[in-house]
Amino acid sequence: MLTTTNLTLSPLGPDDAAFFYELSDNRTAAERASDAPWPTPFLTEAMGKFGSDWANEGIGYHLVRLGDGRGPAIGIAGVRFGSLDSTDNLNVYYHIVASERGKGYAVEATRAALEVRGAAGHGTLPVLALIRPENVVSQRVARRLGFTWEEGRLNARGLRVYELVE
Repeated sequence: MLTTTNLTLSPLGPDDAAFFYELSDNRTAAERASDAPWPTPFLTEAMGKFGSDWANEGIGYHLVRLGDGRGPAIGIAGVRFGSLDSTDNLNVYYHIVASERGKGYAVEATRAALEVRGAAGHGTLPVLALIRPENVVSQRVARRLGFTWEEGRLNARGLRVYELVE
């Protein structure tokens, strides 16, 4: 468990699946009304991997709560292994519930998670943030954390590839 000035972070695990799915739910009203499976197979598979990250690598995504950690979850933040262009890296992720955005919690939680990666022996790997071009708020958070984007650097899904400069 990690604590910061305002937050408590604990490893994201199987018991947190419902919160992860809710936070990841970007479906439209029509999509929600359809018979499409939810959560998607991609999200179900991803959630299944998150617990093994902690067990196998000593890093992963954190469930973020305010204060002493006894209240409801307000987000997810952390780093986990990834690969881009056949090169190993760490992928940073942060997502805070709408009611708590704009208060610096994404930056605070992600900074704490980035510090853990070094203690777990993964401090030499490049750290990337994959961000949709239209997500200017996430881009601003990435820049506050020290990430930069090289014009034109996109992954195969069209996401901007920001890299942490330390």
